[in-house]
Amino acid sequence: MVHFVYAILLFCLPDMGPDAKTEQPLYLVGTWKGVLTQNQGGFTPEYNFELQLEIKEGKIVGTSYVSVQNIYAQWSLSGSLQGDTFYFEETQLGDHTKNKDLYWCLKKGNLRLMMHDLRWVLYGNWEGESSLGPCVPGKIRLEKVIPQV
Repeated sequence: MVHFVYAILLFCLPDMGPDAKTEQPLYLVGTWKGVLTQNQGGFTPEYNFELQLEIKEGKIVGTSYVSVQNIYAQWSLSGSLQGDTFYFEETQLGDHTKNKDLYWCLKKGNLRLMMHDLRWVLYGNWEGESSLGPCVPGKIRLEKVIPQV
């Protein structure tokens, strides 16, 4: 069984050889789920966070979703992959709810793409701006969702 799983992983994992840099954006395509943390002084220390990424006309674009309790926001975003770092910037607020004490942050960040426990992971820092000014920054950790077959 272990050899079977290993063979599947070798078949499914992307080639990280010398030419991989030109193909790497394809590894980002899909759904990524995890958490966004906010340093002390933010609305709450942890949020659910999700990225849905695709490539359109050679560019990485997508949607981010952030939620906590019964409030949420959806953002459009654009990004780029340089080496093993994914840089993203949210561009426009979409569907959302909020309470009177919350101001959504338009976020940007740099997330390192890596393999951890046989799963693709994006991990790094984010910062942002709200209508009140700079947001309390934090970290993002996401795992690639493996489609069910």
